[in-house]
Amino acid sequence: QAPQKFRWTWFHFALRRMTHLTTFKNDENWVAKKLQVPVKQIKRAMQDLFLMGGLAVENDKMKAPHNLVIDWTSQPSNRKKMGRDLYKKIEKSVLRFDRETTYHANHFFTLNKDQIQQVIKLIKSFEDQVDDLTYQNQVHDDLYYLNLNLFSLLYENTDQEKSFSDK
Repeated sequence: QAPQKFRWTWFHFALRRMTHLTTFKNDENWVAKKLQVPVKQIKRAMQDLFLMGGLAVENDKMKAPHNLVIDWTSQPSNRKKMGRDLYKKIEKSVLRFDRETTYHANHFFTLNKDQIQQVIKLIKSFEDQVDDLTYQNQVHDDLYYLNLNLFSLLYENTDQEKSFSDK
């Protein structure tokens, strides 16, 4: 159960995955430095994750159980903030990392609305395959973020179209 006033951030997810790194340290200062997030926020994220079962300790090492389910529908505004924060990280990664260790792409396509659920199913299958592949290797030395978005670029609401064209 999530603590009251709990707000998911991108680094809650990153922290959980970091526990799989061979170099991981049970130290909020180390985590904060690696993620470039204030120590106070990392400490709070650790506390929240321990309270809700998102982190546990096994053999004196922090671990992330695989069975954590997140319901995004309860806090959509928080999802927007997390998206903005992650896009800032993406912008920095484009400038900072070499092309051999990153992949940035955009794909534009048209589809029939009847195909949306089928496309979502394919995306979820792809995510599961990437998870399976990465969990096969027990030696992890880096943390990556994969961002997949599917949304329409066309507006259905004529008020939105009009307000844009009047500017």
